Amino acid sequence: MDEYDTDNIHLSIKEIHRIVSSDHTLKIGSVLYRELKEVKQITKSDSVRAIHLIHSRAIGEKIYQRRKEICEDMPINVMDCINFAKEELNDFERDWAEHFHTNNNEVRSRLLPWINNGVPRETGDN
Repeated sequence: MDEYDTDNIHLSIKEIHRIVSSDHTLKIGSVLYRELKEVKQITKSDSVRAIHLIHSRAIGEKIYQRRKEICEDMPINVMDCINFAKEELNDFERDWAEHFHTNNNEVRSRLLPWINNGVPRETGDN
């Protein structure tokens, strides 16, 4: 589901710019959890611009994706896409909440010193 489905507009697309704002993975046992947030700016040949905000969550092969499409002079369209049975969605969300956690402050505190000083900061319980 990483690729944008262009079946309906593939002939009229002039440019697609993709920006990944976050991409986190976590492996627990043999199961891979992944969260991906991205923005796609699409310019069609008629100069109409569209922005797609895409938030994907994957547990193993199961993918849950929410897309928000913003296009000039059109109402905002929100779509949920899953590649598994709709009845499994509650279990998917429960499993996600139980296992996948990212601590953005912890990640930020490790990365920012590298940017500022070029030296990673030691982490630990102080």
